[in-house]
Amino acid sequence: MNKVCSMKEAVAESVHDGDSLVIDGFTHLICFAAGHEIIRQGRRRLTAIRLTPDLVYDQLIEAGCVEKLVFSWAWQSTPERESQVTVDLKPDDDGTILTLTHEQFFNETARDDHKRGWIIALDNLERIYG
Repeated sequence: MNKVCSMKEAVAESVHDGDSLVIDGFTHLICFAAGHEIIRQGRRRLTAIRLTPDLVYDQLIEAGCVEKLVFSWAWQSTPERESQVTVDLKPDDDGTILTLTHEQFFNETARDDHKRGWIIALDNLERIYG
């Protein structure tokens, strides 16, 4: 069976409003064509599961396609202490309500340290863009 098709056909058949998706790759191997086709087809309410930081997710969020972003969080020096971050984005009049959940911490000290850091980061975000 031949499974070769255009990106337009692949997205139309495989990516639906409300789906979870992973667009895998690193630097030059990121599939921008898939991300751009998702934007062109106007998909909404997607959960983007992010494996590596890249521009295609930023573009999907800015285009209004993504309502939830999920990614792991770890320091290079302590990879065994990986935790999970979920960012929910909900339109609200002229802005967006951002709900951040950071969980699966190594211990309570790590949780408390990250909580302090997120409070500072989100306060700065609100100050700059709020």
